[in-house]
Amino acid sequence: PLARTPPSLRTRTHMGVPQQDTPFAELAGYLPSTTDFIDRALRSSPHARVLVHCAMGASRSVSVVAAYLIASRGMSSAEAVAAVKDRRSVAAPNWGFVMQLEEYARALEADAEADSPIDRPMSA
Repeated sequence: PLARTPPSLRTRTHMGVPQQDTPFAELAGYLPSTTDFIDRALRSSPHARVLVHCAMGASRSVSVVAAYLIASRGMSSAEAVAAVKDRRSVAAPNWGFVMQLEEYARALEADAEADSPIDRPMSA
């Protein structure tokens, strides 16, 4: 008998990011939406998987996955890129993307600090 396709594989959703792999390409503007897309996809089912790819699998896709790790696990940009490199040896985001990941991590940290009730004056 033929194997049945699991329900999680019957529904495919995709997101495209029309970006070149150059140090001056503006990837940062896409990172909140790619992070949200990955997060929603992974939470949609216990069997959910996300494939993130680009032409070479070394810079753009690595940067998108690193951004997800920064946002979801609180990693620094260096930790996130290293975590991806541990799983994918060809991972090598271009220097412009690395700088944008560093800025993304700083922005998320600043947002978290602004949302923290610690050190806020108590209202009377």
